Amino acid sequence: MPKYYVQSGLFRGVVVRRNAKEAARWAVEFVMNKPKGNQTQQLDSDVGLFRLGKFISTSERGFSRKDRLKTPTSEAVLDWMIAAATDAQPRP
Repeated sequence: MPKYYVQSGLFRGVVVRRNAKEAARWAVEFVMNKPKGNQTQQLDSDVGLFRLGKFISTSERGFSRKDRLKTPTSEAVLDWMIAAATDAQPRP
């Protein structure tokens, strides 16, 4: 599986996923599931989705590449919510 460099807003990470769409969804999952600690000592910009910008950029070649794929953050959040709902449903 390919390695993706993922960045958006204040977030940067490297992940191995099947495709760029899964890598963008991983960024949403990472910031949403990150332990928040004592939120009174953190800036709002460092909590949850506020860390992400309007787009999540993914590239197999590095950060800030001109050939990166830009996925709207709203689309990645929707994908993440659908995947989470699907995983939460009981299996027959």
